[in-house]
Amino acid sequence: MTKTDDTERRARTRLLIQLGSLINLAGLSLLCDIEEGDDLQLDIGSRDKAALLLGILLDIVADFAPTDAQKERLIQAGI
Repeated sequence: MTKTDDTERRARTRLLIQLGSLINLAGLSLLCDIEEGDDLQLDIGSRDKAALLLGILLDIVADFAPTDAQKERLIQAGI
């Protein structure tokens, strides 16, 4: 593995961790009954939790086309 590959892998991992933290902060993990220690990939029971979370996100994205004013309101809510 080259230094560039390692740097890119670390950047991707950092981004995925940050995205997971945002999902948790938004309360989506609670909504989907996802708990620390759940293996969303390998545990059959947790796969439904992962599917629910993905379904929620897909539903939001499907019709999401915010205006600039809505984006600003959402940014302020996030802050």
